[in-house]
Amino acid sequence: MPIKRIYHIIDYYPDLATYFGILIISILELLIGNNLKVLIFSIFMMFFTFLIVLPTNIALKNLFKTKRPDGYRNNKISHFKGSFPSFHTQFSFGVSTAFITAIYLLSPDNIKLLATLLAIFCLEGMSVIVGYSRIVVNAHYPKDVVGGAVFGIITGFICSYTLTPILKDLIV
Repeated sequence: MPIKRIYHIIDYYPDLATYFGILIISILELLIGNNLKVLIFSIFMMFFTFLIVLPTNIALKNLFKTKRPDGYRNNKISHFKGSFPSFHTQFSFGVSTAFITAIYLLSPDNIKLLATLLAIFCLEGMSVIVGYSRIVVNAHYPKDVVGGAVFGIITGFICSYTLTPILKDLIV
């Protein structure tokens, strides 16, 4: 299967690619001895972050009103107007960053570094692939993907650092 075909598959199922990364890292986290409550909270942080990413992305697209690259499925693929920032990239980086940050903040000290590095490698790696696929299939310009990554990472950090201290007592 040619590599470009793989990117087209990721383009059709980018959220599924992110969820697949979450499933893989959750299994790895359990294997290294991380607490199930930490993983459940980290997954909760992902979904909360999504609730912030979606309206933020819509607002940014309406603010910037940039066109998608010519030829991308006649520009009818997205329900959202505008190309900047890439929603799929913002979603992937946002939920991944929220998950990683929650893992970092809540994991036991003896596995904190390993747990965080595993999550970064698996999830941010998947996010990079999702973002790159958006460029390969001509859905977005590179600036749209970089903008989506930046806004996603910021949103993930804000959500995790805001909610984790408030809800930490429920976990530990």
